[in-house]
Parts: sequence; C-alpha cells; structure tokens
Amino acid sequence: MPIPTAPVRWAVFVLALLVPSGCAPEPEVRGYDVPKAVAPDAPPEQPAKVRMLAAVIPTPADPTYSWFVKLTGPIEAVTKAEADFNAFVSSLAPTGDEKAPLKWTVPAGWTADMSNPNRLVTLTGGPADAPLQVSVSGPFGGSLASNVNRWRGLDAGLPKVSDAEALKAAKEGTVGTLKVFRVDLRGPGSAKKGMMGG
Repeated sequence: MPIPTAPVRWAVFVLALLVPSGCAPEPEVRGYDVPKAVAPDAPPEQPAKVRMLAAVIPTPADPTYSWFVKLTGPIEAVTKAEADFNAFVSSLAPTGDEKAPLKWTVPAGWTADMSNPNRLVTLTGGPADAPLQVSVSGPFGGSLASNVNRWRGLDAGLPKVSDAEALKAAKEGTVGTLKVFRVDLRGPGSAKKGMMGG
C-alpha cells in the first residue's frame, strides 16, 4: 500500500479536526434549590401569651444597685392594666429613709401589701377572677442586660440573647429625679420563676 504524500496527510489531519469527535450531546447545565437546613431539635415557634412590664430604677446612692418594678400576666390583662402600671411607676420617688426608701401613690382600684419581707410593696388589682400583681423589690445588683435576659427566660419564656440585643429592650427615661429603664417583653411564658430582682 503506498504511503500518503505530505499534502494528503495534511488534508486528512484538517478533516479530522472538522469532523465532531462523537455523537454525544453537549452536557446540560442545571441549577438546584437546596432547602435551608433546620436543626432537628429546634423548638417550634410558640405564640406569645404572656406580657411582662418592668421598670429598673438605679438607686441614687449606688447606681450599680436598682429597684425593680414588675407586672406579669396574660397579654390582654396586662395591656388593660398598663396605664395603672405606668402611673404607679411615675409616682415613685426617693425618701432618703433607708428602711422605706421609696414612696408612691396606689392607683385607684388597687390594694397595697407591705407584709412580704422580700418586697417593698405588692399591689394587687385587675380582674377579680384573675387578679394581677405589681411587685416592687430591691435594691439588687446585676447588670441591666443580665436582668433582661433572666426575665426573658423566667417570665416570658424566650431564649437568651446577647447583652447588646438584651439592652435593646430597655428604654431609658426619668421619673422625677430618678433614672428609669422600662422593659416590655412578650412570649409564650414559662413555668419557672425567679426571686432575685422581682
């Protein structure tokens, strides 16, 4: 068999380049949506049932200690009592007396009880079949963020957050000559209860 001449070999090479090297179609590029992974033990989000109103009032003598005013209960009931709670907080004033450091005005329809040694006073009012309580306790220490986080867990049934996030719930203001931080939390509620700080 005769050996192809150079021009013939060159023509065969060019022809090989022009002819597709197979009959397989070009691969198709596809996109996929990957669902976000959820931890299997993540608790389902629960509806808010409980509302907690609080006022943290640093003492004039030592602002690292504070008095705590709290009202916790069903959202609807606490919302109805919110105006009375705010009026009570606004009436608080220092006396300079170590044994009775605060004075206040009891809102109409509420009763005051000072027999609990762990509190300065407990107000009771609201619906007769499910009365609410406003407690005034302290002075206690602890940072504002740590107290907010404690209330999130023990009262509102909410998870703990960073200090910076916890402080977003505290709105600074004044009551007379006193500085006050107001906190308003809503959550599913918790069966656990704490004593320190109200």
